[in-house]
Amino acid sequence: MTVDPTPQSSCDQGTVASLALGVAHDFKNLLFIITAHCHRVLQATAVDDPRHASVEAIKTASDRALALTAHLLEAGRGAEPPVRHVDLNAIVGGLEGLLRCIVGPHVRLVLDLQKDPWPLRMNQTQIEQVIMNLATNARDAMPDGGTLVLATDNERLVAGDGRSRDAVVLTARDTGRGMTPDVQARLFEPYFTTKGGRGTGIGLATVNAIVLANGGHIDVASEPGAGTTFRVRLPRAVQAASPAARPLPQSALQRRVLLVEDEPAIRALLAQCLEAEGYDLVLAGSGAEALSLCMETEHAIDLVVADLNLPDVLGSEVASRLRSRTPDLPVVFMSGSLDTATQVAEVTRIPVLTKPFSLAEFNRAVRGALGTRTAA
Repeated sequence: MTVDPTPQSSCDQGTVASLALGVAHDFKNLLFIITAHCHRVLQATAVDDPRHASVEAIKTASDRALALTAHLLEAGRGAEPPVRHVDLNAIVGGLEGLLRCIVGPHVRLVLDLQKDPWPLRMNQTQIEQVIMNLATNARDAMPDGGTLVLATDNERLVAGDGRSRDAVVLTARDTGRGMTPDVQARLFEPYFTTKGGRGTGIGLATVNAIVLANGGHIDVASEPGAGTTFRVRLPRAVQAASPAARPLPQSALQRRVLLVEDEPAIRALLAQCLEAEGYDLVLAGSGAEALSLCMETEHAIDLVVADLNLPDVLGSEVASRLRSRTPDLPVVFMSGSLDTATQVAEVTRIPVLTKPFSLAEFNRAVRGALGTRTAA
């Protein structure tokens, strides 16, 4: 009898995919802890302290790892990557320290940034991938050292019908060994590489896929021995006006916050953050514990910050029960799942912080929720 192996294979693939997503989720939580603690150390360390630069480098790398892990989780769920208006200059400048580590001490990195760049509307992690992959490719083309120039520019093209098309341009120009026409013809093929065992052949293929998916294109100019220039053109976005931030009344800072988080390291970290902002805390590691503590405390709770995916009583249920007694009680949810965060936010109209988030985002959400109640 012949057995069709397909069902077993599909089952195995599904199991592996589920395990991979689970590992990525746990990895993201660990990176979040590293990044947030780096942030706290940087706040307490003078800029001229020799340790400051090292901690900054750790935080930058952790931030990038967090963003890439979140991107992998979104891709694993089949979700579209979130897009927003981004400043290309700010992204390139923010990556400068990491880029210098990537290219190494023998490559001179020069940033030539447009004074007033037009905005882009795309996923920030994707444009960071483009920049870092181009830098890595340039480094490998200059094994004996050289110069890499990363430049930004605005470009207005007028089509034959008289319509103008505005593009934001990212240029990566190196003084490396260059490429033959045959190599250029296969440059963006997945797994094509001229680096032997040192390359995977997916870096430039990824760059091309990201650029095309965002409505852009890449021009390449190169000659053997004369270096290579990549020009990435991406459509200009129309910048939406940002609403003015409402100042938080001083009275909102002296409040009692219930923090419900089942991961001890994350709970301790967020507690430190809240204490540093002057809040009084009630800490719980589960939904049941949170409800019990609220019954016992002598003082009213002014804000609930709860993870949605608690092991017993869900964070949404905790908030619902507490709001049955205090209808205007402000709530901020946290979740490691983008799908769950989106669904809960749509149904409850309650802010949901999707992990990983920065401590600055966390503080803004807390202040915003308390400010809304105070204003009301």
